[in-house]
Amino acid sequence: AGGLAPGSALDLACGEGGDALWLAARGWRVMAVDFAAAALRRGAAHAAAEGVAERITWVQADLGSRWRPPGTFDLVSVQFLHTPHMATRDAALRVAWAATAGTLLVVAHDPANLTEGCGGGPPDPAVLYGPADVLAALGLAEDDPAVRTAQTLRREGEAGTWVDAVVVLHREDQPPGG
Repeated sequence: AGGLAPGSALDLACGEGGDALWLAARGWRVMAVDFAAAALRRGAAHAAAEGVAERITWVQADLGSRWRPPGTFDLVSVQFLHTPHMATRDAALRVAWAATAGTLLVVAHDPANLTEGCGGGPPDPAVLYGPADVLAALGLAEDDPAVRTAQTLRREGEAGTWVDAVVVLHREDQPPGG
């Protein structure tokens, strides 16, 4: 997202809002959504401390429910959404894609992280997913024009190598609504 022009962003499953804070510090207007009230309170406190509170709207919502974002966004980010319910994950990914007027970024611990990575992240293989799982949830093929990246990447961290699924989709068929 560093190369994108700031606009409106939706950060789904934001946790304490690390990505929302990063985006807001770079000029984005962010709606940060998570089910955990305590995480949202900590995120709001960090936003205030960093001077970006006015750029972030914090929303408590369960992505497995009927909650839908109000309109579309230039950037939608879904990072490390790992749930034991595949139907919830897939529904959240469909909500994210429907809310995307520009770029959708999905990052997750890939199943290969358990055997080829440092073992950090969720230890249950049932909650891990790869690029093909994201595309399947959205009904997209790898050669769809919206697909910019759908790959498994390795990154080095303090604990060792992490194996992540990274999917970047771009749609130009909707005007931004954020």
